[in-house]
Amino acid sequence: VSDELKRAFQPAQPMSDVFTAVSNEVPNGVWLTGVSLERGKPLLLRGIAMSHEALGVYLQSLNANERFRDSKLAFANQTLIESTNVVQFSISSHVVGNFPTVKSKQERSKK
Repeated sequence: VSDELKRAFQPAQPMSDVFTAVSNEVPNGVWLTGVSLERGKPLLLRGIAMSHEALGVYLQSLNANERFRDSKLAFANQTLIESTNVVQFSISSHVVGNFPTVKSKQERSKK
């Protein structure tokens, strides 16, 4: 029980630190429009980039950061916003140390 309480109140990475790390990696020409993070689930990022190259730089920087693993582009759509070509995107990533606080049904049934 103490291990579960410790994991709940002292995660490997506080979520505020994850948000800081994600925003610090954003290069010029990329804007985040949404960040979604729950305990035990992948990090989901949504945003707009001025080019595919800027988006590629952001994805590479996330993959190079030791706080994240398996950062992948979910989608990237070229679109037009007020006569400006932009790329809308979504990225998913595993946050290192982001474990669920509650055991899954499969984990509970092993006992």
